Amino acid sequence: MEVIYSDHSNIVPIPDCSFANVFFIEPDINGKPIMMLFDTGAGKTVLTESDTVSVGARILEAGVRAGNNTGQIMDFGTAEIQNFKIGSVVIRNIQVIVVPDNFFEFGQDDTGKSFPAKGCLGWDIISRFCWEIDPANRSYGMKCEGSQKSLNNLTWDSFPIVSAKWEDEEIFLGFDSGLTETMLDNSWQKRLQNLRNTKDIIVGIGGSAEEDVAVADSFDLQIGNQTISLSSIPVMQHAIVGADSIKMSGLLGADVVQGRKWVIDFPNNTFMIW
Repeated sequence: MEVIYSDHSNIVPIPDCSFANVFFIEPDINGKPIMMLFDTGAGKTVLTESDTVSVGARILEAGVRAGNNTGQIMDFGTAEIQNFKIGSVVIRNIQVIVVPDNFFEFGQDDTGKSFPAKGCLGWDIISRFCWEIDPANRSYGMKCEGSQKSLNNLTWDSFPIVSAKWEDEEIFLGFDSGLTETMLDNSWQKRLQNLRNTKDIIVGIGGSAEEDVAVADSFDLQIGNQTISLSSIPVMQHAIVGADSIKMSGLLGADVVQGRKWVIDFPNNTFMIW
């Protein structure tokens, strides 16, 4: 992969589409705009089979084995895209995971809208830039130099991991912008009070699973100088799939940044919310 960075700030519009509370972006792939989920929880960028063909990507012999957040492990093909453009930034010869078209059939959200994306912009690309996401102005600010001052609160291990505080205790939570709601692992079953038992449907690319979970009616945490108050947070009966439970005890979802301006700047180890 070769990244040709822009020499100035790159402002990219947030597409005029929506599904639940997640974020979308529309890069130009070999000259064709393709709608994608902005997905920090995807380790690699993903594209559907039909769009892989339509953009003229080169199919590779090597396959890859990958899992989704329901614990399903599957084998996929791979392809190489010659020109992948986001605003004025060009990425050449990027390898992507190729999945069946029906892997992005998630039905309709609460407003009756269908999932509009044909792929995921993954951490292999997101991690190379400083992103400033502004929902009010519907824009991504995309820079290569990162923040002026690092908060040193962002690392990576299977997921981008954010340092946060809960009741004055430092905790570490993965951040998956493709996940609609925050979830906590089984270590919180003994830490939180007044949990209620229910079932929850965990949805991932290529499948879903119904699980018995506990629910915390409220969960407050602090990221930087911002206090985030969440409600109805599922507490799983197991560790987060694909994560090291020693390094993180839950996943922050898109609900954490809903309606807020936020920055994810892995080159400078910084995660901020306003």
